[in-house]
Amino acid sequence: LFWWSHVAREGLASFLNGYFACLRPGATVVIIDNNYVPGSSTRISRTDAQGNTYQTRSLRDGTSAEVLKNFPTGKEIEGWLKPFAATLDIKQFTHYWCAVLTGSRS
Repeated sequence: LFWWSHVAREGLASFLNGYFACLRPGATVVIIDNNYVPGSSTRISRTDAQGNTYQTRSLRDGTSAEVLKNFPTGKEIEGWLKPFAATLDIKQFTHYWCAVLTGSRS
């Protein structure tokens, strides 16, 4: 539910291991998050040394905040999720991607 993009790349392995450890073997998992779409997405304000990307967002009170917002490629998603899945189906849409893991292992 749009959490993947807010996890730092260097912490993703630990996050995924913890996440899948909480599931029963054989669980089906659906993960959905944003794709970066030039002209539609908030522009990327900077990229750090680990490859994490950030956006600057305006808040209602007029201030702004920098938000971690990574946009993984299909190959990256597959590489991270394949160890946890008996089957994996990744769909790419214009604004979103969706991964369905069936028979997930924990």
